[in-house]
Amino acid sequence: MIIKFCIFLLLLLKISLTFQNCIKGSNYCSRCNPVTKLCIECVSDIYTPDEFGGCKLTKKCEIGNHYCLQCSYEDNLCNICDNSYYPDEIGRCSYTDKCQISSKGICLKCREDYILIGITDYIILDQSNNIYEGLKMCKSLLSEDFLNCEKISQEKGYCKQCKKGFYLNKGDRKCTDVLNCLESSFGVCKKCIEGYYLDKKENKCLRQNGILNHCQESINSINCDTCENKYFFDENGKCVNTKFCTEGNENGVCIKCLEGYYLSNFDNICTSEKECLNGIYDIGICNLCIDGYYIDYKDGKCKSNQEDNEFKFCKIADNNKCKECIENYHISLDNKCTKAYFCEEVENGICKRCSSNLHLSLDNNCTLTEHCKYTNGNECIECEDKYYYNRNNRTCMLEEGIFNN
Repeated sequence: MIIKFCIFLLLLLKISLTFQNCIKGSNYCSRCNPVTKLCIECVSDIYTPDEFGGCKLTKKCEIGNHYCLQCSYEDNLCNICDNSYYPDEIGRCSYTDKCQISSKGICLKCREDYILIGITDYIILDQSNNIYEGLKMCKSLLSEDFLNCEKISQEKGYCKQCKKGFYLNKGDRKCTDVLNCLESSFGVCKKCIEGYYLDKKENKCLRQNGILNHCQESINSINCDTCENKYFFDENGKCVNTKFCTEGNENGVCIKCLEGYYLSNFDNICTSEKECLNGIYDIGICNLCIDGYYIDYKDGKCKSNQEDNEFKFCKIADNNKCKECIENYHISLDNKCTKAYFCEEVENGICKRCSSNLHLSLDNNCTLTEHCKYTNGNECIECEDKYYYNRNNRTCMLEEGIFNN
């Protein structure tokens, strides 16, 4: 028993002295035998396991195999690949030019100073139309994205934890020593998170307050140089949410407009119309007028609807025609607003249904249909005896051959 055990130890010693220990990824080996420490599977079919624990090149490069266009006579490796592919160190073609080992166009291991990043929503086809999901890309460890980064997410390709003394931006996932920064480039902050402005001189994100409310950038932290999106400077240098504004409060709400503009009493927008109730943001035109005026979309101005013309009782007009009337009025066939007498349903300024025993005439008015017994609010559905309904003129007409006595 002791003799057998000694022989086994000698065999193990011989193996360890004769062969190199197999390490996955080393010498193009993809799988090792845990007992013998020899390679049993290589990364590519152009390699086979050798007697030294690694892999040896046994298959020659073939043109047309795995995107290869030209083979090298010196080492039998592919040196020119198909369009958008690049040769790697084992003679295959990869989708990325920084790849060391690839298979069927997909990178398995990157070259030194590069990290393999997985893109899970990418799909490619090989020459046999086989689908491969999860294309891998090689990204430089010296990339700006990884500057001052402690831990990298290989699946997403960005930093997930910064080195001590640095902060991970919530926007671009880069590391900077500026607290509350949203976007940065090589340690310099470009944009702060909401509620903070960038002090460009000190490269700091400071809390907005006073004259710097709604400010995005400042050179001296005294005056604002750039306002937040959809905010504009008033005459005092404050950022307010209204263009053409001359004075705003500390919350960025306009309280006074430029001469020739009026503050709407609904949304604090400066418009060129004092009759405006609700302005369109940023461009200073009206979107809704006060009572007695209609909005003309042709020029965005409020005009009186009390005059005796085609826009009387109009609410919205476009292309020189009234498109919508004020309440209790509807648009007739001549595009004028008519009192909706006995109308029970109005849609887009046009009467759609009349009250009981009335029907909708050709000019969109509710009227009584002579000799009609029943209506549906839109037209007569049953005429009196000896009468029939004529849909063309919406009247009950006497049947032919019958005359009143």
